[in-house]
Amino acid sequence: MGIRRPRRRVLSIVNTKTGNASYTAIIQRIREGDDRAVGDLILAFQDMAVGLAYGWTGNIETAREIAQEAFLDIHLNLHQLRDPVAFPAWFRHVVVKHCDRVTRRRQVAARWLGEDPPADGPEAIASAGKQ
Repeated sequence: MGIRRPRRRVLSIVNTKTGNASYTAIIQRIREGDDRAVGDLILAFQDMAVGLAYGWTGNIETAREIAQEAFLDIHLNLHQLRDPVAFPAWFRHVVVKHCDRVTRRRQVAARWLGEDPPADGPEAIASAGKQ
């Protein structure tokens, strides 16, 4: 017998925790003011959001934070979604937008923090350390 690999999990639009309701029905319930439907939507899409964000960042805690921010963003802007059938693609776009923002912030933080960058590159850094 060879190495047994775990099965890949496939995102199911209908999560067993939310019952048999489709995401379009959940979105309709949210628009009608059902506060519990927001939780159902989160349960249905949290694995997708965290998985996508983890693929971008490589850090599970950062991925969870990004997913949380994305859910807040869609909750505040759900009125802008014209067609509930387009929700998965729209939500994926929102998650990617937040991932991009976080990775850009990391790139800015990695820039030179000294007074002036060395003029001669690595050689100047080495000689500056010897002084």
